Amino acid sequence: METSSESQSEQKPSIQARLEFGIKFSALFFGLVYGLGFLIIAIHHSTLSIPEFDPLKPKIFTAGIVFSLLVGLPVLAALRTFNIFGLRVVASRGIQVQPENETSAKAMLVFFFWFVAFGFAVTAGPIFVGPFGEWKPWGFSYDVACMAALVACIVLSRKYFNRLPETFAFATLLIVIADAIVTFKFTDRKLFWITVWTYFVGLGGAYCLHVLRDPNRRRKVEWETLLPYISLTMTLYGAGLYRYIPPHYGGGKPTPSVMYFASRVPFTNADSANVQFLEETSSGYYILAPGDEKHAYFLRRELVSAIHFGVPETK
Repeated sequence: METSSESQSEQKPSIQARLEFGIKFSALFFGLVYGLGFLIIAIHHSTLSIPEFDPLKPKIFTAGIVFSLLVGLPVLAALRTFNIFGLRVVASRGIQVQPENETSAKAMLVFFFWFVAFGFAVTAGPIFVGPFGEWKPWGFSYDVACMAALVACIVLSRKYFNRLPETFAFATLLIVIADAIVTFKFTDRKLFWITVWTYFVGLGGAYCLHVLRDPNRRRKVEWETLLPYISLTMTLYGAGLYRYIPPHYGGGKPTPSVMYFASRVPFTNADSANVQFLEETSSGYYILAPGDEKHAYFLRRELVSAIHFGVPETK
């Protein structure tokens, strides 16, 4: 009887400790997600000269969660890439990398990650930003040529890498630059920017986790020096990529709408207009007027009689 009572007394503190940990973790998680979403929306609104937004909207949490996914997934892709195509696996597949050539091999892998980022953007990008536009003439052919050049470089490196390590690393860099130019000029710009985002965020996050795994390097790192990079990442996302994400994911992509007016408004004399709907508050609406994509208009609720969301009506 004593042993059973002792086991029960041991189980109760452990369950209570787990419950307390779960509550603290949930509070920290939701606080972090809310803070990220709040900052992202604030940065986005500042680019459109919007002075306010409702701080209690569920959109803030959604924006924070999507941002966390678009940071976590690229980092996971980078970790998996360097684990699968790391130096040990390369050596087991026929490339015996000599110690003096490891720097060139790592540089080659870093450049190679561009194509992993491109694949991530092609597959996961439409989930977050919608479908991409079609390739411009010859664009797909140029991209296939870059892929073929990369495959040829990898095949040749299996035999000749240790003879010309810097040459193979430089050749991979040139192929990546060529593919980046092709992606920028011949595809939807959204695809290019998501690829760039995935590439740099994935590499940066993987490097930070690599440093954290090494106790000696972790103690030497001055973590406050990372604040400018974190601020830059948040600013680039809030001012750039966030405007491509649809509103049902908490994004800042405007919704094409037809707005009907109860009285005269500053940007038109007509009783209706095709607008880009941005934000709704308790006192009115923020929109982008036709021909002005950088500055938002605020319309009080009494000025608007109806809103037709969706594809603007043709007059």
